[in-house]
Amino acid sequence: SSAVLNRERVQRDQERIEAQQAQLNIMQTKLKQKTSEAQTVKASLEAKVLKQTEKLMLVRGELTECQELLELTQRASGTDAPKLDAEFEMLKQERQQLAQVTEELRTAHARDS
Repeated sequence: SSAVLNRERVQRDQERIEAQQAQLNIMQTKLKQKTSEAQTVKASLEAKVLKQTEKLMLVRGELTECQELLELTQRASGTDAPKLDAEFEMLKQERQQLAQVTEELRTAHARDS
């Protein structure tokens, strides 16, 4: 009878372990799914950041060209027209903002990688 009780206890323990193993397997499958989804989202975000950074670099280059043209125009006209000065300052500020945003994107991209 003691052997029968032991066998029954071992059987119950084994059934409990099998049930826990089944739960663990389900949890592992869910974790793999979530990890895969997260990697997909991360890759998508990285691609978007890269695309935006490239656009910013292009705009930044265009702004630099505009700024140089404005400087040439100012020199050629020989006047310090207030309108040109104001435009020039505005371009400088936009350029600084773009540089800052570009750096923030670069930092975010580097941090996410």
